[in-house]
Amino acid sequence: MDTGTLSSWTLTFNGYYTLTANTAIPDNNAAGITSTINVPAIGTIVSLRVRVDITHTFQGDLEVALIGPDNTTVLLHNRTGASADNIQTVYADLTVPAQALAAFTGKAINGAWKLRVRDLAALDTGTLNFWEIDFRADSSPCPCTASQRCCGGSCVSLTYNCGACNDSCLNHYCYIPGTGCIQKTTCSSGSCTTVAANCSGDYPNGLCPGHP
Repeated sequence: MDTGTLSSWTLTFNGYYTLTANTAIPDNNAAGITSTINVPAIGTIVSLRVRVDITHTFQGDLEVALIGPDNTTVLLHNRTGASADNIQTVYADLTVPAQALAAFTGKAINGAWKLRVRDLAALDTGTLNFWEIDFRADSSPCPCTASQRCCGGSCVSLTYNCGACNDSCLNHYCYIPGTGCIQKTTCSSGSCTTVAANCSGDYPNGLCPGHP
């Protein structure tokens, strides 16, 4: 009979957040308006989409941008559409954004997400009614390779045999055979010495899923 082992697994989830803004967009004003949605969830973005509902009498006046918690900025609408009314769509499902939403791939979902709307020409006016951001995110604390583990919110390299003092020992995390744990090591008196034995913050007591 053949046997096998489940080495690791992650959960991918969808989560959406909506804000009813009902905010007038100042006419011919470079500052515009900024609407903020605070996202409490944690995880790493696989993809996202943005639903926007703006009533306005001249699309060509408008610039609409999504700004991530780390200030990554992507233009969704960049003064196209000429005299057409309103922007009521879903980026990128129904409308291709002016810049690719892929700029957010791999970034953290948690934090303040902002929609900035600017009217950059005179006469026509409008209102940001509401907007929604819909995430597909990997809920693992950080995206690591097979030879890494997530510790303290960052990926760290694993060295499977911590023995003689060498470059692979310095400030690396070493697998403790038979325990499923890792320990941070440094070089002291010609051999690897444990600095810390826990992955504090992500996996209590150094437990690292995916190792025997």
